[in-house]
Amino acid sequence: EINNPLTSVLGVIQLLSERARRQARTRDAEMLDRAGDEAQRIRTIMKRLLALTRRLRADELAEVEIQALLVATLRMSERSFAADSVSVGCDLDTAGYTVLADFSALQQALLQLVDDARTRCGAGGEIRVTARVSADQVVVQLRDDGETLRGERLERAFEPFADDDGRSDGLSLAIACRIATEHGGTVEIEPHEPRGNTVSMRLPIHGAPASSRHDDASGDSFAAQEEAACAAA
Repeated sequence: EINNPLTSVLGVIQLLSERARRQARTRDAEMLDRAGDEAQRIRTIMKRLLALTRRLRADELAEVEIQALLVATLRMSERSFAADSVSVGCDLDTAGYTVLADFSALQQALLQLVDDARTRCGAGGEIRVTARVSADQVVVQLRDDGETLRGERLERAFEPFADDDGRSDGLSLAIACRIATEHGGTVEIEPHEPRGNTVSMRLPIHGAPASSRHDDASGDSFAAQEEAACAAA
């Protein structure tokens, strides 16, 4: 009901902007571009709100190798990291472990955690990504070096729009938490002093490698992690 009219509005704005440029009406074109950006932002928020309401179906679940998915997700975010000059280090030790999941939904949850960490640490920041096995769970953690969440911001971190700091829409943690819960898992946040926060996603293990002596895929960059994850898949 909202997306279809927005698509029409965006199309008209684009046509008017192109016409204004052909007629050398630069200021009008710039104003139309800003209007288009805001309309696109509304559409993006609507899609993210839909992610909060979507429910998993049993026939959509399959075994997902968590380390390979995590590495692929980080690769998808490379351009955003580069644009913000954010450095990312990895220490992944879950090769061969699988979870029962909706692949697309779980990747969406991981993307939200990555986006949250990138936004929180800001330009020139650092993120450390770890994945390990703890008892019967896989634990994925992202530690940023951004502003520490405290007080009400920490208490309401998983509420939609509650942590809108002007750089994001405040939905990332809410979406990730909802998806993790649907998969029988949890998302937690631990603040650090004087700066930084660690967000942890815990998911139940569905399958383990034949040998518990799986390869150590630790390293300083996720580019190297991709080769290890692909080899383990």
